[in-house]
Amino acid sequence: MSLVNEVTKNTSGNWIKKIVIISIILWTSYFGYSYFLGDTNTAEVKELKTYTVSSWNLKTSIESDGKITLKDELNLDFINPGIIQSILKKEWDEVKKWEIIASLDTTYLDLAIEKAQIALKTAEANYNFKKRWATTDELNISEKQLESSEASYDSTLSQTDMDIKIAEDNYKISQENLENTKKQTEINTLSTTNNLDSLWLDLSTATNNLNLIASQEQEKYENTQNKLLMEGGQLITIIEKNLFDIDSLLGVSDANKAVNDSYEIYLGAKNTASKTIAENSYREAKNEFDTFYADWKIFRQNTDLSQLGEYALRLKNVSSLANKTLNYTVEILKNSITSSSFSQSSLDSYQSNFENALSNLKNETALFAWTLQATGEAKTSMDFKIRTAKDLIVTLEQKVKIGKTTVQKTSLENEVALSLATQKLEQAKIALENARVKKDTALTKEESQIAISKSLLESKKWADLLELEPLYM
Repeated sequence: MSLVNEVTKNTSGNWIKKIVIISIILWTSYFGYSYFLGDTNTAEVKELKTYTVSSWNLKTSIESDGKITLKDELNLDFINPGIIQSILKKEWDEVKKWEIIASLDTTYLDLAIEKAQIALKTAEANYNFKKRWATTDELNISEKQLESSEASYDSTLSQTDMDIKIAEDNYKISQENLENTKKQTEINTLSTTNNLDSLWLDLSTATNNLNLIASQEQEKYENTQNKLLMEGGQLITIIEKNLFDIDSLLGVSDANKAVNDSYEIYLGAKNTASKTIAENSYREAKNEFDTFYADWKIFRQNTDLSQLGEYALRLKNVSSLANKTLNYTVEILKNSITSSSFSQSSLDSYQSNFENALSNLKNETALFAWTLQATGEAKTSMDFKIRTAKDLIVTLEQKVKIGKTTVQKTSLENEVALSLATQKLEQAKIALENARVKKDTALTKEESQIAISKSLLESKKWADLLELEPLYM
């Protein structure tokens, strides 16, 4: 079946189906309209139009033009121009690989080859002739120039190798120097850091020692002060008793004037002036003691140990006055006379008691003076040790400050040293690279000179040959 008939058949069938479907739709629409919208009471019948359905054929023509070409096309020609001698294949013939399609006439090519062969033989003859007559001196000069170039090359090679060796040694030394510098900077940093840490430790220890020394020395000082207070109290009691006993004997105070009326006349009878001296001494000692004791009681109510030294000196002075009064009292007894009311035994007993009191007062005063001195020494020792500890702390603080500065200085010096060592290494590296480049450049130059010398030598040998022209053209 042709393409046109196939198209016509398919088109006719489709149109028939369309016409049937359209007819069904029209009839359905009409009856639906009449049923739902039409007036059922009207007897009027609407006029209907009738269409006749028919079929026909559709024809379509397809036209196109084009050109049929081969997949691969080759243009065949000869490398050299010439006259075609024969063509062995015609159009549309099958050609196999390596088959000859056409050939040129070789008459002129054969003549050209023969001419070239004659020219070659002529050139060889001229070369042999010229070669025999080459100048020996020129060849010698060229050979010497070549030898000189080769010697210069060897010298340059030796010198540049030596320069590279020196540069390599310097580079190696710079590397070792950099490594040694790194190690040394680490040692320096560690040393200064350890020294600073040690100083910090010493400073901490010194601070702790200061607190310990201050505590210990303060305790010692307070112990001696407490001992001085105790001995001062004992000495006050002794002085008070001695003054009371002296007053009881001499009857200086109003309360005791009537006590010695029975024997007062006999006291110091051998030297009446001694009694007056003793009484005046008593009054002085008593006044000083009463004044001191009144202040002492106030002091003891709220003890301020910082004032203890002052009171101790005052008590020592009172003790000295009491001691002097006892001495005068003993002298009075020695200058007294006995009577029925003042027996020798009573006199001896008084004298013995006051001598013992004098001795006891001296001992207690000496002990008090020693304790007072010990207290002063404890204070001096405490102040000295605390001052020494503080001075040590100040010294260590200065050393720590110097240590910090040293660490910073060492760090800066290390940076400078490492920077210099690194720069030297870079310089040595550059020098080594330059030496290698210099060697390559120099050797290239020398090799070029050798090549020139060889070329000159060859040109001397072949100059005449190069100037020859073929005899046959």
